Amino acid sequence: MKQNDKVIELTANAYFESYKCLMDSHISVWDKNRESYSVFFVPAITTAAFSCELAIKSMIQKESETIPKTHDLNKLFYQLNKNTRKEIIKNYYCL
Repeated sequence: MKQNDKVIELTANAYFESYKCLMDSHISVWDKNRESYSVFFVPAITTAAFSCELAIKSMIQKESETIPKTHDLNKLFYQLNKNTRKEIIKNYYCL
């Protein structure tokens, strides 16, 4: 993998770290006032989606050396090879 090829993976990780910070802030606010979501909730979910999209694109890039243009997580998931999809599903159910 070339140095530039790692940019997508690093960006996915950055979005994931941002998601964790935003969710921590949301939970802190929500614990005090459970009547409504905090201003951190929607940005947290959005950054989580960006992180997932880029993580999958990074895996696709490693497998096929292409970077899909779509933002559809389902379509991206099915562009991964079958063994990768099985591994993701297996790890999901082990959580």
